[in-house]
Amino acid sequence: MALILHLTNKLTFGGKQRFVLSLCKALKHLGVNSSVLCFSSLGSLTEDLKALSVDVFFKKLVRHGYGPVAVFSFWSFVRYLKGLTFDLAHIHGYPPLLKVGLACIAAEKPYVVQYHSYHRNYRKRLWLFFEKLVLSRAKAAFFVSHSVKDSVVKRCFTEPKVGLVIYNCVDRERPNKLNKKESYDIVWVARFTTQKRPFDFLEIVRALGKQIKINACMLGAGDEYQRAKEAATKEKLPIHMPGFVKNIDEVALSKIGVITSEREGISISVLEYLFFGKPVFGYAIPALREVINEKVGRLFPVGNTKEMAKALRNTLSHQALLKKLSLNALQYSQKFECNQMGIKYAEAYRRVL
Repeated sequence: MALILHLTNKLTFGGKQRFVLSLCKALKHLGVNSSVLCFSSLGSLTEDLKALSVDVFFKKLVRHGYGPVAVFSFWSFVRYLKGLTFDLAHIHGYPPLLKVGLACIAAEKPYVVQYHSYHRNYRKRLWLFFEKLVLSRAKAAFFVSHSVKDSVVKRCFTEPKVGLVIYNCVDRERPNKLNKKESYDIVWVARFTTQKRPFDFLEIVRALGKQIKINACMLGAGDEYQRAKEAATKEKLPIHMPGFVKNIDEVALSKIGVITSEREGISISVLEYLFFGKPVFGYAIPALREVINEKVGRLFPVGNTKEMAKALRNTLSHQALLKKLSLNALQYSQKFECNQMGIKYAEAYRRVL
């Protein structure tokens, strides 16, 4: 029975880390054993993995820089990998995959790499050299969307020997019964960072509030959370902002899911919106154009909050259209089932081992 060692930087409640948990759970059902090695820190998902009988380890690796401390840390990490017994390393995340991939090469351990995020091209020649090297030596490369794969191929000018696009899944159970009726018109779920553009959502609520009665919700935490909350409070915008919550029933209690990110690999929030039968309104970035069509949502140019607010108003005022979009979203969400995702990864592991 194969043992897959998942290498990730930390086990917090972010999209990539939740994906590792979901994948380990799906693989376990298929008889594929997993263990997880963190090289930055542990986190709140550690206990969730241990509850699945997944061993979790921690070995510090200085990820950035090339000074004496970083070099010593790197070779210490290489020696640690050499002492571990596993069939295949699955490296999650970029740019940390560069040093971790190099460590696997130095330790003569077989590995696959996973790209979770969409990154623009960069001019760091040394990084690009390392990335090409790690990609060329990998047994396979996994991408969470075709847009992510296209961006990597364009940057590295190379197609991985085995390059598979496997969509993420939503590792949740649909609530059978909710104690409350729908209490929010629109919901936004993301980290409060500049990439997610939370202030665009505030602008959308502001525009909607001038035309119809609106009740909104923002879920998440991050560097921009406090500033966004202060702005919403100051303007008395009708937005519920509880911060980070592990239970996202508020999505099920909302009518439409909104995403204002300027770049994504593939958004877990979007998959969760669909999973709960919520139409998706967002920006027409590559990852969203790939999964959102007119049957389940609407897309707009990045930053065009006026057009999105107008479309949201029209949809919220048209109950038949809203219901149709919601039913389509619920049916479409079956494309992102965890069991199917696990089968694809298990088959890929067997292919390269």
